[in-house]
Amino acid sequence: TTFSAYYLNAGVWTLLKSYATSYSGTVYPRLFARNDATATSISGNFDNFKASATPTWSTAGKFSNALSFDGTDDYVSVPASASINGGWAAMTLEGWFKFNNTTGLMNLIDRRNAADTIRNYQLQFNRGGVCPSGSIAFFVYNSPSFLVDRCTSSAVITSTTDWYHIAAVYDGTSAGTKIYINGTAVGTTDLNAFIGGTIPTVTDNYLAIGRWSNGGGQYFNGSFDEAAVYSAALTPAQISEHYR
Repeated sequence: TTFSAYYLNAGVWTLLKSYATSYSGTVYPRLFARNDATATSISGNFDNFKASATPTWSTAGKFSNALSFDGTDDYVSVPASASINGGWAAMTLEGWFKFNNTTGLMNLIDRRNAADTIRNYQLQFNRGGVCPSGSIAFFVYNSPSFLVDRCTSSAVITSTTDWYHIAAVYDGTSAGTKIYINGTAVGTTDLNAFIGGTIPTVTDNYLAIGRWSNGGGQYFNGSFDEAAVYSAALTPAQISEHYR
């Protein structure tokens, strides 16, 4: 599997480097990291992922530095590329999050087409509906159906001082699709019946961290470290290892 990192150079997205990875051991790619000794599979400064607004680098990250979002207009956009466009049989979203508040709907990771007919992956906090306050939701939508649409059955985010390791794993099956909090799979509830299948491909628009990817809204208020998107389903052992 290939992971590609881009930066914004004079208004043009430029490939920094591509990495081949088997997700073995503790070496795995992040979507962004800065001056972080634990990011053993990458090098360089990724702050040029900030395409819009002003999320700021904070020295109070889970590992060295992190991006801080104000919940008003801060977000990160990553341009479309084969590494994030979907078309996979399985996938994993992963990151370390610290929340400044535990109320309100927030988009953590959002990838969809400009027409909003395909949301090929989305990670949310406080989805609402049958999802309790403090829950994490993961879904894949290909109009008019959800391939997967589930959230944690209980409040898993309750602190504004702790860092949470959150991972959503999809392997095409209901039993294998899980949400992990701090290295442990937690109970989930389906908002719509599980269908499964291949993650749809989106080639326009961008991946957004901290808001919707086509128009804004539902901004994240907190800090984000070690973001990752994988075109593979990480195993429970790998999730646990990354949490440690």
